[in-house]
Amino acid sequence: MSHRKHGFTLIELLVVIAIIGLLATIVMVSVNSARAKARDARRKSDLKQLSTALEMYYDKYGQYPGEAGWCDSSKGVTAASCAGFVGNSWPAGGLISLQTDGLISAMPIDPTNDTDYYYSYEPVGGQTQFGATCAGGPCAYMISAKLEGSSPNPGCNNCLTDRNYCVTGGGAQSYSPC
Repeated sequence: MSHRKHGFTLIELLVVIAIIGLLATIVMVSVNSARAKARDARRKSDLKQLSTALEMYYDKYGQYPGEAGWCDSSKGVTAASCAGFVGNSWPAGGLISLQTDGLISAMPIDPTNDTDYYYSYEPVGGQTQFGATCAGGPCAYMISAKLEGSSPNPGCNNCLTDRNYCVTGGGAQSYSPC
């Protein structure tokens, strides 16, 4: 009588491991895509929340908040440009007044909030910008973010050309010169 051993060969085990690895890779790609979509949904929601608070501020004061510095953003302020942000939250003054006035419970911060992903607030006051002309205090604004799941639309905010999602108010428009 011959005894036959039962079990798997090395090749069968390697094939199964390769299939499991391939399936795991596909699942991870899908999960990362879903996470990016969730972050983009939060960004859109945060900008809508800011827009609502800005309109309540306008109803209360007859103008929108001024800018805290050259760049009023969730990454902080620098004196020279919006390219090299410092800090990790909105600077004192400017848009943060929505929170100090009780119009918003907490200032939203971009889910990633790094060099590429942050929120930016640009009021229009004493100038023509984003298709709006304001002689005195800020009468229009644009808040913007960079979405992960969309191709960049450089016309959204010509001051920050990588912004591909913008919300405007007070007559400001997207796709107009900075």
